[in-house]
Amino acid sequence: MSAAHTWLQARAAYAPESLRVAMLRNLDEAAAPRPEAQMAKAALTALRAALRAPWERASAHQLLAADALFTHACEAAAESGTGALIAFADEWDARRFDELLPPQET
Repeated sequence: MSAAHTWLQARAAYAPESLRVAMLRNLDEAAAPRPEAQMAKAALTALRAALRAPWERASAHQLLAADALFTHACEAAAESGTGALIAFADEWDARRFDELLPPQET
């Protein structure tokens, strides 16, 4: 079990079971050296899943998992100090999420 799993399980103990399971399942698919980076990567995984079939009900659940994972990633970075939070924000800015969107026609 990774440090991110331990961190998330402690904070998500009161989340609805299905959301907690979805967050942990996405976390299993992500690897990173720091808990906040692993949770952010897991959020991207969940967001990609939601975007693949946005009309399906399961996509809403993945979208909630993505939101929760990224929120927890920000919290974990903040707990590490201002410098860690600034570095996290620089690494996970809007450009990082642009890669999820289909190319725009010009």
